[in-house]
Amino acid sequence: MIVLDRKSPKLLIIIYLMAFFISGIGIANMKTAFETEIWMRIVTKRFGDIEVDENSIFRFPKGIIGYENHTKFALVKKEEYEPLYWLISIEGEELSIPILPPKIIDSKYDKKLKQFEILRIHTLNGECCLFCVVNLRKSGNGVTINLRSPIILDTNSKIGQQLIVDSDFLPINQPVSKISENAV
Repeated sequence: MIVLDRKSPKLLIIIYLMAFFISGIGIANMKTAFETEIWMRIVTKRFGDIEVDENSIFRFPKGIIGYENHTKFALVKKEEYEPLYWLISIEGEELSIPILPPKIIDSKYDKKLKQFEILRIHTLNGECCLFCVVNLRKSGNGVTINLRSPIILDTNSKIGQQLIVDSDFLPINQPVSKISENAV
């Protein structure tokens, strides 16, 4: 595995050229062959140094509510925090947002959103994954999930968006009972 960061484009070009001349594959195939091999190193407060596949990076043109200045996040899953996933900002400042697929909490969540045609609109052009932000407070309501503001990740375009559903029947602080103790 080759570890690259965004500051080493010359090394990436050298690798592409070496692969091209050694294997004789075309430029288009060479780029595809190397796409899954490119990794970024991110330093985080919660996880320390981690390496993420560049294919796990999503761009949020409008940011995420409360973090509008952060537009690039890596989707990370750590075994010790299952079933949580994390959106980790790759733009400097320490920001790790815990998220969950809402079906873990409410198996009919997708059907509830279809009433608002949100999923139909956002899944026309690609395959999407649906997540909701988790609040890991140690006191008060404990661990909760915001079902009213889902995050949609388009896995083809690598674009993410957080939506706000205008509905009183989707709670902002739905209690969650099945979260790893490591997460809190």
